[in-house]
Amino acid sequence: MKGTRIAATLTVLGLFGVAATGLAFAHPSVPTTLTVDGHVENVSTTAGTVKALLESRHIAMGPRAEVNPGLDNVIYAHENIQVHHAWHIAVRADGATKSVWTTADTVGAALKRMGVEVGPYDKVSVPLTSGHKDTTVVVKRGTAKTVTLTVTLAKKVKKVPDASMTQGTTEVRKAGQDGTEQSRVTLVYLDGKIDHVKVLSRKVTVKPVGEVVAVGTQPPPAPAPAPAAPSGPSVAVPGTMSAAWAKVAYCETGSNPSIVAGQFYGMYMMTLDAWHAGGGTGLPNQASAAEQTMRAQNLYNQLGSGPWPVCGKYLP
Repeated sequence: MKGTRIAATLTVLGLFGVAATGLAFAHPSVPTTLTVDGHVENVSTTAGTVKALLESRHIAMGPRAEVNPGLDNVIYAHENIQVHHAWHIAVRADGATKSVWTTADTVGAALKRMGVEVGPYDKVSVPLTSGHKDTTVVVKRGTAKTVTLTVTLAKKVKKVPDASMTQGTTEVRKAGQDGTEQSRVTLVYLDGKIDHVKVLSRKVTVKPVGEVVAVGTQPPPAPAPAPAAPSGPSVAVPGTMSAAWAKVAYCETGSNPSIVAGQFYGMYMMTLDAWHAGGGTGLPNQASAAEQTMRAQNLYNQLGSGPWPVCGKYLP
């Protein structure tokens, strides 16, 4: 009987030794989930409180930080502890600027808290998934409309040499004709200006018919000496390009038909969607200067100078 009492006393001391004996009680290790600014980590800790856990992992807390549960709360097994540090965001949208401190995990979540809606065609200067870095965000409002464009498909001309004809002369042996194509395109505007063109569908309504042209190869008689041309500068206009289009090409690329700059191609800096909307195939920079001009004119006839917001000032 005496031994049983001693064992019971030792058991009680083991369970309640902190109050009775003043001995330090070691907290058992418990599994918990720690989420810091959206980054999730599963940890096992012997810290008794949320504050002790954060201190043990050297996680600093600023004056605007949010912690859930609170710093003084006891940690239980499988607890989900969330820490959100505050960061500063300034948003320029709709002609106004808003500036706040936020604990949102991403730019997108911060915009939602601020009541700034982002539409499907709006353009945001930084990714919506980024965050936790002081930043300035610019939101450009986008709109879109879908239209049908009709463009010309140039006939292919096959030139065959003919020794019975004088050089510089031609003769149509088989007449051809241009075709037409209809395209359904979506025009996306940002702040009222065309940002890009997206082709939805293309349908050839009239197939082009190839043309055969005989080209003379017989040398002509020697011409009489031509009078001397007056001196002075002249402006070369490639192909059938008008003076206005020559200025646009020079303004865009220095009249370089083979240039590629990111998503823009050729002497008129056309995107592939704009090129296709103008009836083009392949890559613009691989087409001749004359074809690039024709495709640009097709687009201009449908949309005006909008696709060239700066250099389009030279067009009528």
